[in-house]
Amino acid sequence: MPMVGLGCYGISNRSIIEDALENGYRHFDTANFQENETELGLEVHDYMFMNAFHRQDYFITSKVHSKDLDFERAYNSIDVSLEATKLGYIDNMLLLWPGSMHVDESNPKNIANRHAAWRALEKGVEERKLAGAGVSNFNIHHLEKLMQASDMKPTVNQIEIHPLHCEDNLVEFCRENDIVVQGYAPFAGGDERLLNNVTLNAIADRNEVTVHQLILLWHLQKGFGVLPNSTKSHRQQ
Repeated sequence: MPMVGLGCYGISNRSIIEDALENGYRHFDTANFQENETELGLEVHDYMFMNAFHRQDYFITSKVHSKDLDFERAYNSIDVSLEATKLGYIDNMLLLWPGSMHVDESNPKNIANRHAAWRALEKGVEERKLAGAGVSNFNIHHLEKLMQASDMKPTVNQIEIHPLHCEDNLVEFCRENDIVVQGYAPFAGGDERLLNNVTLNAIADRNEVTVHQLILLWHLQKGFGVLPNSTKSHRQQ
């Protein structure tokens, strides 16, 4: 799995995906509910054909929405994403959230729902519809229960992580269990406390890089995957 991928939230124009491919991106993080899987699949397919690349040169991540957190709906989510992308298989399918939509966080129904959805992803891996499966926004206790209930360990835990927000205990738990920590929202949604941080900007200036580039480097040096999101070609670079 490439450690840097393009977060595709809010991207629906194929030209933006084409720019990302030209800029060297090979990992794309999407979801059916983002309504851009079809555009992504078409652009990757065309780029693959025009440049003599192979399917295994690309890494596609998609997700099961929290409203689909049961076996049947999660399994159907796999087929929906496969039909939309038309790339043969999904490299990694994630459970977006440990709880079901409109179900209170403390409700034990969430445990049964996410474990049922995980069994759907297990089936997808067994049937080679998926190359792997992971989770997003899971805390330690969610991961512990999931691994107790299944022989298939998550490949990745996708969480918000950046210099202002790093859950050390969760990171350490993931590392001890060979679960890749992957960061979304690496720029904290444009939070000025991060982007205008005096120390970060001083380090960036000293090394002749932008603060955005420095933050991405922070992720990589700590061994985190990272998913920046941009519709601008020069920022993707």
